[in-house]
Amino acid sequence: MEPNLNHEGFEKHECDYYYVHFDHPEIRRRTNLDAAAVARHFLFDDGSAQSAEDNDTCYLPKYSTLTNKSSLHYAFHAMDEMVNLYRRKNYNRSLTALKMSELFIEISREYLLNQLQNDSSKNTKSFMKVHALLDYIHQNYAQKIIGSDIEREFECNYDYMNRVFSKVTGHTITQYVNLVRIDHAKELIEATHLSIGEIGYLTGLNDPYYFSKVFKKYTGLSPSQYYKKIRERG
Repeated sequence: MEPNLNHEGFEKHECDYYYVHFDHPEIRRRTNLDAAAVARHFLFDDGSAQSAEDNDTCYLPKYSTLTNKSSLHYAFHAMDEMVNLYRRKNYNRSLTALKMSELFIEISREYLLNQLQNDSSKNTKSFMKVHALLDYIHQNYAQKIIGSDIEREFECNYDYMNRVFSKVTGHTITQYVNLVRIDHAKELIEATHLSIGEIGYLTGLNDPYYFSKVFKKYTGLSPSQYYKKIRERG
């Protein structure tokens, strides 16, 4: 909903409306955007960023339809959570803002994914399976993900899928799963006071030693060192 405008419906329907009002000092309109190129960078981290700013940008479409059922359910759940947080006696502004940021990121990701799917030059069966596998990983990273599960879920040979996945994303499936897990672990370290063991468990790396090893591989720091660095930074 754009600000400072009156918004009206055309006819009465039995449905829920959510009005999300927010402000951000750096929000701005982008024109002449190559959405498919942006999608390849953000979804697959293909190294095509033009500047550091590109890595910290969330692209929100002016109009968007959530065609993926899991994304739609996630959006409803997230908005319900924000409403409940807002109504609490002890209103937590930071937690509500975090939930809203997560929702915006999900909408942005769904929009960019649709742009890639509509890019006819890339619209192959194998490429589409990689998209589906990306969704599967982001939804199940906290669980054990093994090759036989992927073969059964996507009706394909794991080694072949791994080769296509590596070609598209620049990472093997295992590398990407761990990358997602470590990104979520970093978010939990930054936003909560959970123990390192609890964070490892919540991100699918149950063995504390293995969690610390993988975390250091991707960040250059152990989880406790990263925690200390974040707290010292304020």
